[in-house]
Amino acid sequence: MQNAGVSYERKEDALGRHVEHLFEEFFDRCLDQDSGQPRSDEEVKRAQYYRSQFEALNISHSRSTILMDFQHLREYDDLLADAVVDKYFRLEPYIKNALSSIYVRYIQDGSLENIDRKDIWVAFYNLPKVLKVRDLKTEFVSKLTCISGTVTRTNQVRPELMQGKFQCLDCQTPSDMIEQQFKYTEPVKCRNAACQNTRRWLLLVGESKFCDWQKVRIQENSEEIPSGSMPRTMDIILRNDAVETAKAGDKCRFV
Repeated sequence: MQNAGVSYERKEDALGRHVEHLFEEFFDRCLDQDSGQPRSDEEVKRAQYYRSQFEALNISHSRSTILMDFQHLREYDDLLADAVVDKYFRLEPYIKNALSSIYVRYIQDGSLENIDRKDIWVAFYNLPKVLKVRDLKTEFVSKLTCISGTVTRTNQVRPELMQGKFQCLDCQTPSDMIEQQFKYTEPVKCRNAACQNTRRWLLLVGESKFCDWQKVRIQENSEEIPSGSMPRTMDIILRNDAVETAKAGDKCRFV
């Protein structure tokens, strides 16, 4: 239990900041056209691949995802690739920060008056190991994992609250942005020191951040079901640009 009047300082995540720096360095090498360093044909092709994706984000405000070949990351830094796999849930916010910084620097030329600080997500593909549905155990919780299955059902796309801004209904003081923790999460206490409200809040929809959200159900691929066993099923959550990309009957890989 927290004691009244005691302030708590958030500790800096040194690993997260280091990973953020390495991702910025990776994309710097890919996108910097004035570096003067000689490049192989493969490096030129890779630079064009990622630059075209960042430019597409600038053209279409509905797009928000960069597709990243995991083998490119492995070739760049083996230890970084291992860290991303083992601690993905912890490191994902720092990877997003790096992508947003690169977007501003190269696509919007770092001009403060033109900056549209949009949230950018990364979607990895080409992971070396693909799991079956029944192989997914608790040891893979919070890790970057790829599973294969056949889609059997898709639900309609819905909005999901990612970060909410709230207004105190007692004194009308707005809150900071509240990151949602797998459920609808409100502020713990009003920011106004003279207000004791801990329960009465109004969500400020126009100042909050939402994303597209869709649930699909998959089952084991027919050739992976052990003889005499019923197929295992699993619900998968798709977000942002991934929604409406799978339909019933498709055999897909999900990361």
